[in-house]
Amino acid sequence: MINLALIGKDISHSSSPEFYRKHLQNLNQYDLLDLDHDQMLPRLEWLSEFYHGVNITSPYKRNYFHHLKIINTPKEIDAINCLNLKNMTATNTDYLALQKLIPHWLNIPHDHIYILGDGSMSKLVSNILNANNINFKILSRKNGFNLELIGLSQFSLSPLIINTCSRSFPFNGIFPPKSHVIDLNYGTTFFKKRVLELNIPYQDGQSLFEIQAFEAISFWNF
Repeated sequence: MINLALIGKDISHSSSPEFYRKHLQNLNQYDLLDLDHDQMLPRLEWLSEFYHGVNITSPYKRNYFHHLKIINTPKEIDAINCLNLKNMTATNTDYLALQKLIPHWLNIPHDHIYILGDGSMSKLVSNILNANNINFKILSRKNGFNLELIGLSQFSLSPLIINTCSRSFPFNGIFPPKSHVIDLNYGTTFFKKRVLELNIPYQDGQSLFEIQAFEAISFWNF
């Protein structure tokens, strides 16, 4: 029987337990390790005593990076989200999923690509776009943009907007009517509600979640 866990902060909304119970017949338990700060993170030795594999979500995707052998993930991303505790290896299944999804997103008519946020998920998307020589612009507080109130009409008529900000991102901005929004979060969020109020085409991160979860099962080799 297999024991798994998810490490993160404010993860009570996670669909991971339900997903893995559905797709892993020999799953014994899937625990949510909801931790307020990184000082509470368990040591790898402790995790390996209880779990065969562990998923990691924000804000802890970098904490175990330098303690494991990294598989199928560029080192410059500096973030992992899936640990195989049988052989102490790690990968980033979001990166593997995005490699499959981004080519489909690029088929959406657009004149510019904007990535909202500059965290771990932004790095993944940027890495893949750069590898394919695709032009894009990152919008974040660090480069002077107020993301909560951002409007892109002065820059673009039909932008493809990829939101990599957290679920708590309090968006109150306005996008051009011909925008198309890809949100890497899934479920109900304030950002999703606001974009739908603007009557703009919107895709949430459910496909990303499912593809990366299947990649995790493959990585664990259950």
